[in-house]
Amino acid sequence: MGKLVDELLAYLSKASKEQLVKDWEELKEFNEVGPEVTSFIEQSLETIQICDSVPEIAISNKFGNPEFTLDFFI
Repeated sequence: MGKLVDELLAYLSKASKEQLVKDWEELKEFNEVGPEVTSFIEQSLETIQICDSVPEIAISNKFGNPEFTLDFFI
């Protein structure tokens, strides 16, 4: 996430006012897509709290299935 923020800050510091206005106009159509940033952050924090309160699920291969793998968790 840090890289994204760094790249955004670099872009904002180097772009001309005209370029920023042009970019803003091109992105205007997306203003009504999805939740507002503050709502998204609040929902994300609520989800994290819920996930933290759910007990961990143990996954095992107690039946010795040779095709069993945990690769999809990596």
